Amino acid sequence: MSDDNTVSVHDNPSESRYEITVDEQLAGYLEYERQGATTVLESTQVLDGYGGRGIGSRLVKYVLDDVRTSGANADVQCPFIDSFIDNHREYEDLRI
Repeated sequence: MSDDNTVSVHDNPSESRYEITVDEQLAGYLEYERQGATTVLESTQVLDGYGGRGIGSRLVKYVLDDVRTSGANADVQCPFIDSFIDNHREYEDLRI
């Protein structure tokens, strides 16, 4: 991804997912379900043409930071997010 790309992540509660866009085009999303003080992180998808650019990792980092800020914890059901946390131990405390 070049430095000229505009990347943005936002929560889309009506779809129960966080979305990441590149130059205002949907590049991926992370589906979740909120259950009280727990956010169930179900699935991460990076759309065709955006793989290998760090889109998934950037999305997961944003979501985990958002979960932390909200005071929730994370029930991780997605293998990609599980692996991300294994490689970024600073998020281990969020897992239930």
